[in-house]
Amino acid sequence: MKQAHKILGLAACAALAVLAACPQGGNSGGSASKVKPAIAAPTADAPQYPVPFSERPYQDIHASAKEAWFLVETAYWRVKDMYSQAALMLKSDDETVRLRGSEMRQQAATEIENSIFLVNSKVEQLFIDATKAEPDNPLNIATYAYYLKPRKREVAQDTFTDTEPEALALMDQSIKMWPDESSFYLLKVHIMTQAHKMHDWLRSQMAEDVVIAQRLPEVRELLTKAKKYYPDNHYINYYHAQLVARYGGEGDYSAVHDEVLREIRAGNQKRDGFFFYPPPLPPYPLQIRNVELVGTEMEAKYVDQWSFFGHYDPAAISIIVNKAGEKLNWPADKEEIGDLMYFLYQVGRTRPFDRTMFSLQLKLLNPMLEKQEPGSQEALKLAEAIRYLNEQYRVTAQQLYNKSLITDPTLIDVRGINMLETTGSHAAVLRETIQGPQASFLKKAGEILGLDLPLPDDPSLW
Repeated sequence: MKQAHKILGLAACAALAVLAACPQGGNSGGSASKVKPAIAAPTADAPQYPVPFSERPYQDIHASAKEAWFLVETAYWRVKDMYSQAALMLKSDDETVRLRGSEMRQQAATEIENSIFLVNSKVEQLFIDATKAEPDNPLNIATYAYYLKPRKREVAQDTFTDTEPEALALMDQSIKMWPDESSFYLLKVHIMTQAHKMHDWLRSQMAEDVVIAQRLPEVRELLTKAKKYYPDNHYINYYHAQLVARYGGEGDYSAVHDEVLREIRAGNQKRDGFFFYPPPLPPYPLQIRNVELVGTEMEAKYVDQWSFFGHYDPAAISIIVNKAGEKLNWPADKEEIGDLMYFLYQVGRTRPFDRTMFSLQLKLLNPMLEKQEPGSQEALKLAEAIRYLNEQYRVTAQQLYNKSLITDPTLIDVRGINMLETTGSHAAVLRETIQGPQASFLKKAGEILGLDLPLPDDPSLW
């Protein structure tokens, strides 16, 4: 086993008070002077990126790796079922039944440590078997890396070590085998920056933010490679901006502000954006599967892969918008503010759909108005744009209320929209209800404020 590892060795004031507590193809946002030239078309003999996945010699993982994930998910369901049974027993009026429930809950806790958090030798051997059966298939190595990422290994009695370093080494091997696969670089970034999550469980880490901050130089290099091999994907630029905003600057956001805005502006030049997913899922799927374990599975559903990927970080986006409100001034920073306004719209255009960020437009513009001289021409323009924005919020929130998505009639405004945007994910009804009004606002705001926001010409594409 050790030798195998050696070889193989991710509106208004009240509304704003609520928003302040939030955690979470075009040219360029801002004026035309910020628009960069489109990426030149490749010559006939130049490689085109991303390389179509169908042209790869392998598009799937080996059957042994699939069996490994099936065993992982079987353990997930078994432990959850034990907890459910224990919870029912603990509610019993029979003291004997309650005692059995308490024992079962303790047993479930032990199972979490032994079957979920700890590397399972049988599961691991299946991953290793897959890499031996298909030594040229880096998908088997990458999926094995993702399995190891959140887990720990017992190296001596009651002594454990994280297997994340092993996962990163395996990702290096995958990248070496297919260096032009952009999703491999992004998966390594995910492994380096995300918490140790397994289905409904989380292994806590010490000084996690500090470790991620120390890793940012390598993260930047990996993201640069990912952009090279998928140059037209706006999500990679936004992923870069989110990570730097949240973990860079050592507590001083101003140190990374320019980098964040540069990446957002670059992403705004790209009409399309796609989230990445780990093997065996397609690296850039157009649609997602909402999967759950029910206990009757005959094969893996890849619940972790579908659940933990394809998301924006509302906390990071909120940091960007909050700090912009503190740092930027209107109209001196007009173009940068336009960049951020368009970025919030583009979030809802990334596929597969995750969330919208319409509610944060108010957090961005209101501080600009508060800094103006009362009655000035710029103050009047901003006030007019914000009045139109609040009208769009009221109309949109009413539609969401009519669809029973907002259930509190006192929240038929930006607060109700913000609640849905920061707590929900992958609800297509939000995209259908919110993106159009947000685009309508950007069009009107562009006219009022003199911003050149590159909305699609066809409103049906908003």
